[in-house]
Amino acid sequence: MTVTNTNAGSAIQCTVNGSAVNVAAGSTGTVFVPVAYGAAYNIVIGGSGCAPRNFSGTLNCAGSSVKESCVEGGVVVTLTNSATNAIECLVNSSSLAVPANGSASVVVPLNSDGRYAVSVSGAQCQSRQFSGTVACVEPSVTQACSPDKKSITVTLTNSNPATPLECVVNGSTVAVPAGGSNSVSVPLGTDGVYSASVSGGACTVRDFSGVANCDCSETKTMDVLLAMDGRAANMKRAIESHVNKTVKTGRMSAKEGKRFREMADRVYHETWTSVWALPQVVVNCPAAPSTCVSVNLTSQIASVTSNSSRLKTLGDSVAKRLDKLKEKKNAASLRKRIKQLHDANTADAANFPKSTQSCL
Repeated sequence: MTVTNTNAGSAIQCTVNGSAVNVAAGSTGTVFVPVAYGAAYNIVIGGSGCAPRNFSGTLNCAGSSVKESCVEGGVVVTLTNSATNAIECLVNSSSLAVPANGSASVVVPLNSDGRYAVSVSGAQCQSRQFSGTVACVEPSVTQACSPDKKSITVTLTNSNPATPLECVVNGSTVAVPAGGSNSVSVPLGTDGVYSASVSGGACTVRDFSGVANCDCSETKTMDVLLAMDGRAANMKRAIESHVNKTVKTGRMSAKEGKRFREMADRVYHETWTSVWALPQVVVNCPAAPSTCVSVNLTSQIASVTSNSSRLKTLGDSVAKRLDKLKEKKNAASLRKRIKQLHDANTADAANFPKSTQSCL
């Protein structure tokens, strides 16, 4: 119970159910009145400096609990309100509205090791502290078609190295060994459509749906992308190396050398961006369902070629400058190296698949 003194000039003394409360001028004083949750209370305020008041009612605070069920992002904290009016509580300093005679839930994130800590507070809420550890099984869908092309695989991975766990996939229980994984087949419907629902106390609740085309083929392009990126980086290094040699001889100023190096660095990073904008896996579906769309890659491929050409042009400009500085051998070496790298990138770009498919 809080008592406020509106007199800015002098202190007062009040009694709350017989307990004295001294309140400084223009200030407030607080006294704790024990009341059981859900019980009736009667508070009598008196004293020479206080206006006599009586308060009565029933203590209806929001009760709180932690439901250790894994959802995407953490565990669920549920607050229940038995009062006839809506209230507001704080869960880890975030406001949560709880409707009259109802409940509200919020997801509290887990730490990387599965630990959580929850603090519930507020004038109308029971102050509670919760903590614990939850080892959640993280599900994923692997679009690997069965030999008969009638199902795909849902894989469940258990990060708990000590305890085996169980999950439910589309109503069927799946045991997941400690520190291991287990898979279950999900049937494909018409036109390759699938739907998977994962639940269970230790399982992160997830719903998956999509289309799997079992006639699709995949081409992994990582090696090509790494090669094109590596050649672009080598073009940049070749320019820098030949510039540095010439600056060291005193035939090129440090300022001019710095300008060439900065240009090479900028164009390389633009080349890097265009290379890694290309997909690392290209999908080809000869008889794709209507939910699949084809993605044209020609503009991205052209961007890689264009940026590689810019690096070559810069290298040629540096070589031309070296010629004027009587660094003929240095210039010829740079031209040859830059051309080899650019020609290889141009060939890889020309052979890169011109489209990929994406099924929603």
